Amino acid sequence: MMSWSESLSTMTRGKAQAAGEIGRRWLTELDGIIASLERDWRIEVTRALDGGSHAFVGEAVGQGGEAYVLKAELPDNPTEEFLRSAAALRLMDGKGYCRLYACDGVRRAALLERLGEPLSRSGLPPDAQMRIICAALRVGWDTPCPGLEPNAGGYDWFRRYIPEAYGALSAPCRWEVVDQALERLCGLERRTDPSGWVMVHGDAHNNNMLRAPGADDEYKLIDPDGILFERSYDVGVLMREWPDEYAAAPLAAGRVRCAFLSALTGVSEADIWDWGFLQMTATALILLQIGQAELGQTMLRIAEKWTEGR
Repeated sequence: MMSWSESLSTMTRGKAQAAGEIGRRWLTELDGIIASLERDWRIEVTRALDGGSHAFVGEAVGQGGEAYVLKAELPDNPTEEFLRSAAALRLMDGKGYCRLYACDGVRRAALLERLGEPLSRSGLPPDAQMRIICAALRVGWDTPCPGLEPNAGGYDWFRRYIPEAYGALSAPCRWEVVDQALERLCGLERRTDPSGWVMVHGDAHNNNMLRAPGADDEYKLIDPDGILFERSYDVGVLMREWPDEYAAAPLAAGRVRCAFLSALTGVSEADIWDWGFLQMTATALILLQIGQAELGQTMLRIAEKWTEGR
């Protein structure tokens, strides 16, 4: 029988290797982790699913034929991050977000509602996909979220990661990109009002949005961060998606998308633009570090063009 670790996506395997010893150990122990979860939750994992970027994801069935998805995360982030995500799913209780049935913080595993194909495979144009994603985000933004923690360190991660990765990658683009990223980050931090922070998803793209069971036009978000932060942070993620749409005129097309997203969400264009720049830059550097060079370089070239729109 094939090891479950052999079914992991290229991105997940790349992240595991980049995590060092903890990632290599997880790859070795994954079969045992899944077997123990099958025993404890009385399920059987029947096949691996593709598309995961940071975890093993597989279909599972319960003893009564119940349909689930089992997710076992790569343990390279603090356990608190996994538990915050689970807390967000419990709060949403299936509304706009995937339903959670069980979770285990030690093994970084969750038993989830089985959803359908990702929005990325819907064939819908980007504008239609953005409408669907933003509608789900607004459900989360409007949901009371007692117990979730403010993401006070959200700015610090970008402030630390972008220049460190730039150096580690031996200057893969003009320094001006890093300089502007840090400048825009300071502006966002000055302008924010923590009293208006809401539950954000944190990475709401079309592979984190899956079709709801028995529905043709309803989708649900998966893998929330489970934190309180600026709405513009969520919307900024959508600025980095569909990079091919920027090929002919990166700056002009970026401005058009920014205005479209602002009209959809009510979030200011200035904040969306700045978070979009940060998301484009940081994601590009991450992709380069895990071996996804072509897409990473494409996104860095877009960020370079966007430096002209400060």
